[in-house]
Amino acid sequence: EFISRLRIIADNRIKIMAGCGVTPMNVAEIIHKSGVVEIHASAKTRIESSMSFRNMNAKMGTADDYSRTITSKEIVNNLSKIIHEYDTNA
Repeated sequence: EFISRLRIIADNRIKIMAGCGVTPMNVAEIIHKSGVVEIHASAKTRIESSMSFRNMNAKMGTADDYSRTITSKEIVNNLSKIIHEYDTNA
């Protein structure tokens, strides 16, 4: 609702971008309710480390030292497909 109000106030002078927690599961609803097609998403996923030796007694300060977060090509592609369905300028 707030993003929709900002978009109306902006009156095409600036683009309003929706972000924070955007996923392929909710992006259509965000676009439908707000009227924006500019989206910011991390599109992140976790992948396992390829380390062969793991010392469970040596921690580097995170809960999971043996995986890392990456941007998922699949999630980006899914988001892009959904956004383009709504964006008449795409």
